[in-house]
Amino acid sequence: MNNSHTPLTIPLQRAKWLGLFLLAFAFLVLAKILHIQWAEQQSYQKNFEGRIISLKEIKPNRGNIYAQDGSLLAIDIPEYDIHFDGTVIGVRQLAKNAQLADSLQKLSSLMAHLFQDKNAAQYYKNFKDAITQGQRYQLIQRNATYMQMQQIKNYPLFNLGRYKGGMIFVLKNKRYLPHGDLARRTVGYFDATGGGVGLEKTYDMLLAGKKGVQKQKRIGADIWVPLSDEYVKEPQKGADLHTHLDINLQDLSHNALLKRLKEHDAAHGTLILMEVQTGAVRALVNLSRRSDGSYHEDFNHAVGGYYEPGSTFKIAAWLLALEDKKCKITDTVDTYQGLKKFYNLETKESKKGGYGKITVQDAIAYSSNIAVSEMIFNNYQKNPQKFIDGLQNLGISQKSGIDLLGEKEPYVKSVKDKLWSGVSLPQMAIGYEVLQSPIQILTFYNGIANQGKMIKPRLVSQIAYSNRHKKTFSPEVLVSKMASAQALAQIQTALESVVEYGTASSIKNPYFKIAGKTGTAQMLLEGKKYKDDSGRAQYLASFVGYFPADNPKYTCFVAVSAPNQGGYYSSEVAAPIFKDVAYKIYAGEHALSFDDAEAVPSQNNQVLPKALKGYKSDLLKVYQTAKIPLQDSTLGVWAKVQNKAEHLALEEIGFSENTMPNVQNMGLRDALYLLENKGLQVQVEGKIGRIKTQNPLPGAKIQKGQTVWLKIS
Repeated sequence: MNNSHTPLTIPLQRAKWLGLFLLAFAFLVLAKILHIQWAEQQSYQKNFEGRIISLKEIKPNRGNIYAQDGSLLAIDIPEYDIHFDGTVIGVRQLAKNAQLADSLQKLSSLMAHLFQDKNAAQYYKNFKDAITQGQRYQLIQRNATYMQMQQIKNYPLFNLGRYKGGMIFVLKNKRYLPHGDLARRTVGYFDATGGGVGLEKTYDMLLAGKKGVQKQKRIGADIWVPLSDEYVKEPQKGADLHTHLDINLQDLSHNALLKRLKEHDAAHGTLILMEVQTGAVRALVNLSRRSDGSYHEDFNHAVGGYYEPGSTFKIAAWLLALEDKKCKITDTVDTYQGLKKFYNLETKESKKGGYGKITVQDAIAYSSNIAVSEMIFNNYQKNPQKFIDGLQNLGISQKSGIDLLGEKEPYVKSVKDKLWSGVSLPQMAIGYEVLQSPIQILTFYNGIANQGKMIKPRLVSQIAYSNRHKKTFSPEVLVSKMASAQALAQIQTALESVVEYGTASSIKNPYFKIAGKTGTAQMLLEGKKYKDDSGRAQYLASFVGYFPADNPKYTCFVAVSAPNQGGYYSSEVAAPIFKDVAYKIYAGEHALSFDDAEAVPSQNNQVLPKALKGYKSDLLKVYQTAKIPLQDSTLGVWAKVQNKAEHLALEEIGFSENTMPNVQNMGLRDALYLLENKGLQVQVEGKIGRIKTQNPLPGAKIQKGQTVWLKIS
């Protein structure tokens, strides 16, 4: 038998096939390794980086809010949380390296000295615990300032940087209001949940800016730190708001309102000061009483407040009657011994027995309820819609449009209202069955002061964007002509009579004229009734007016809610606040000091005011404007006003070159001019008024560069 396969060839063939199989398998394994290493590397790396490295949104700096003079009302202040990565050193390294341990001791001592919240031993323990426990994000200090953070960067160990020294700082921006409670509610706030109030909320889309993007590394559960200080996308700071608010006027308005609220133990109050021709809001104060009796800026009563205005609404009714020629201010009206019935509604005068038969002008001056109610009832009862339409034409029925959220539409009852009744007309005439906010009342009166042109009140004057583009706002007209010139002139005369001899005669003064209207209204309790179960009512005392009446510059509204002490009539509560503000503004702008007015009668029995001493030409201009005779026989540049027997006269004053000049009773501008021209540094306490005290005292020797301290009353 012929067999070609020998016993030896069979194992050799099997070995050959086995070798080929093993070689092929090896190639497959190698190919898989290469595929994993090269083809799948990016996928694994991306997955890995996604777990420990990620793109995180970075919040930008919020835009600043400025007052009229450029001083800050709100700004983002950087704060830092300081953390320590104990893994960059290690236990063995610390134990073996005496120099490292010494650096840690010095670092602990410096941190204790800087923050003064813990001693050096406590700081050292925190650092050492982080090292021994392998903590990568040990909190060392919260809310460090930028300056503190810069100091810490230069401390031992931390000066080696994040990866060698272990210092990690996390930036947080804190919103800071440099003027504290002044205009706090107007400036407002905005929080991460979307809530907020004031300018911060109204202009949030502009103030917020645009978020950036940064690569960050995860070093613990939900703990991410930047890989570097660079950004993938730079955060863009928000736009800045420049407002019309005058911080000095805000300050004096705040203090004037606060003082009277305390005196009367009132629930809350508001004050708005606006420029007549531009609608620029110069001051906006809202104060509410806390449970402990203190007051703070809380709810914006000026814009969000909504109530029956009472007697301040009478002017709208009277202006409409004058416009429709239903009367003239010289016409006579009857007040019916102080009591008049409209159907089943009794209308009473605040004065028992009434005022008898008086002119329309006197009816406005004395705030007669019966006169205005009967005027409106008799002339519009057959066509009440004409009265409603007339109010609409006056602009009383529309929102002011102020650039703050929260303003409601005024409520002026319609004849179609299911609650309309036969007494609605006389009730509306005296400010009931209508609802308005203080800013709406102020806007209406500002239109009267502005010869019938109703201007939109505005807080923001300019928006400055990060790209240097600016948007400036011009005055916006709401109603071009509220009424005829004849009707407006009559109502203006009547408003002056309110202060000359009417319900606000207590704020009359010999220096400038005020026009305005008092308002004392019963408040609806819980929106249902005017008196509580004990028969006690709560009142809203308000005053709205403008000054100087012969050339109006400012309109001001004041309201005090629920006064509990010292009366509740506007003449006792609200009007004196208006007076305080108006006097101080006029004094500041005309260099007069009403507090020091001396009872020296002139030939016409006018009280002559004492003035601040200062630059002579300014003093002459002031007294010429005020139409007060002033004798001048001086030759020098600086002078003071002296009260003589029956006149005022200028007396020259001089200043020695090397001694401290006497700047007491001088305006700040003149005092600064004098002192700074002598090479002196000036520090001032106070904001508006005259120089009350100075240090060093007048006559003391002076040197250039010396500091002078002035206190303004």
